[in-house]
Amino acid sequence: MACQAALATQQEQLKQQLFSALEEDSKLIRTGKVTPQVEELIGQIKQAASEAPPRLQDIGVDGKFNGLLNTTNYLDDDACSTLGTITFQQFAPKDLKVQLSGTDVVTGIDSPDQYQTNAYFKILEGDAKGLLGIQSALGRYELDAEKADRQIVWFESIRIAPADKGPEALKQWLAVFKGENPNMGEDGMAQINFPNAAKGFRDFILVDDEVQVTVGNRGSVVVIRKK
Repeated sequence: MACQAALATQQEQLKQQLFSALEEDSKLIRTGKVTPQVEELIGQIKQAASEAPPRLQDIGVDGKFNGLLNTTNYLDDDACSTLGTITFQQFAPKDLKVQLSGTDVVTGIDSPDQYQTNAYFKILEGDAKGLLGIQSALGRYELDAEKADRQIVWFESIRIAPADKGPEALKQWLAVFKGENPNMGEDGMAQINFPNAAKGFRDFILVDDEVQVTVGNRGSVVVIRKK
């Protein structure tokens, strides 16, 4: 019991230190490029988890979360990318330059196995410059029956939609996107279902009622905080 209490105290201290380090540099949140301090803290969290991996069945993972860090490296130093890159080449114009402003994750709200990530972006060029959009990856999840700290995720579809539904913004959005994305509705939303669900997983290295720190199947580290 004493060892468990000491481990819990250590994890709480590491969590607070990680929050502080991320809050010191907002660019970290937007680009996912970690500082040596954050990298060291994540290493310590991984080490603590290896000694006592969390059991997700006993904790629960559902809720709405704000993204604090995602080390998936497809953004430049200004958190910029292209529409094609952030939508897995599913929507056009694919070379349209965009800037991400934040992310969130929703799990188990609309259905028990719901898994959804949202990325919020601003268009940086052309007739749609300044318009705000949302890219959503939609899927489902289950907890791994053999590995207690693993969540298995299947992404089944992806969509884009305008963040601003005002008449003028929607008119601009449709003028830019509807012609190049024939399945887009008059509300500006377009969704594409994948022929085969893309499977991945998240291994939890720190989880409590406030935060989730995970390592994905491709090695990316994600930190999300409950809303």
